[in-house]
Amino acid sequence: MALVAVACFVLNLSVLGQIFNITPSPNAFLAILILANWGRVSYLPWSNTAIENGYQLLGFAGSAVAVWLGIRRHWPGVVNLGSTFFVLYLYTKLFDWFWDWMPKSLFFLLLGLVAVLLLAVMRRLCTRSVETVA
Repeated sequence: MALVAVACFVLNLSVLGQIFNITPSPNAFLAILILANWGRVSYLPWSNTAIENGYQLLGFAGSAVAVWLGIRRHWPGVVNLGSTFFVLYLYTKLFDWFWDWMPKSLFFLLLGLVAVLLLAVMRRLCTRSVETVA
């Protein structure tokens, strides 16, 4: 289900616009994630690489802060949302770094290992959070 969710998420906005007959808009949803990967659509006067790196840093930091705040305040919805965006940013960076030169089976093994590691970290954070409440 997660693979289907990610595949649906990365659909091009123009395809979604054609499906739902929506006129193109510069105010697209999830702007930080989009600009982290396609800096050329930004209005900022910097280079594409600088824009993408800035938005990637902002996205990672924002999602990590959301996870931290959700754990601290016991807001499970915020933890889930922050975790989801952190994983999306992480997987897009892993794709950028490794897809072209790594064998595909090894790439998906790496993604699986990262997923297991993230599950272990989140489980540890969850049990630590439950212990502090009790």
